[in-house]
Amino acid sequence: MKISIIVTDPEHPVVPFIHKWVLLNPSYEVSLVNDVKELPNHGDILFLVSCHDLINSEVRNGYRYSLVIHASDLPSGKGWSPHIWQIIDGKNRIPLSLISAEDSIDSGDVWLKEYVEIEETDLFSEINRKFFLAEVRVIDWACKNIKDTSPIKQVGKESYFRRRLPKDSELDLDKSIREQFNLMRVSDPNRYPAYVVVNNKKIKIILESYDYER
Repeated sequence: MKISIIVTDPEHPVVPFIHKWVLLNPSYEVSLVNDVKELPNHGDILFLVSCHDLINSEVRNGYRYSLVIHASDLPSGKGWSPHIWQIIDGKNRIPLSLISAEDSIDSGDVWLKEYVEIEETDLFSEINRKFFLAEVRVIDWACKNIKDTSPIKQVGKESYFRRRLPKDSELDLDKSIREQFNLMRVSDPNRYPAYVVVNNKKIKIILESYDYER
């Protein structure tokens, strides 16, 4: 089976999880790329994982299946960084949807939904690990089962999340830590860290967990 996976950012933290899955599945011929121009001309399955680019029908038609992994209960929560926005809003059980890639963003039929449970004390790396392990499970399921499965149409009220920007990680000095804890724990400490601005000085804030004894 010829598998292509596109992750736009080569530094995205999902990449090591995909590399591990590839090593555990030597029977698949896998191409992991960061740009649509690097994709093979054809294959069995194309996975779009944390892909910021729209993949046109000409590219998709080179594959038997072109699939998107999206962390929301579609059609609710289309768009960018869906699990981040939902955790900020206080949700702790988030669907991971496997859908067909279409011209219209996040509009394809649904093949599978898997739920990710987030604890209220999970920090960025722990949240990532849960989601990326779930994404790998979804990829693995698709490779083994998609030929014997049929997708269903999206049903429900449509909504969209906007693209997150570095300024979305700014904390408010006048709000409590409790009020902003969800934002703090989903802010990428390396690429988009949480921060405050004090007297025009930008100060980065990183959360770390450790064993605590009263």
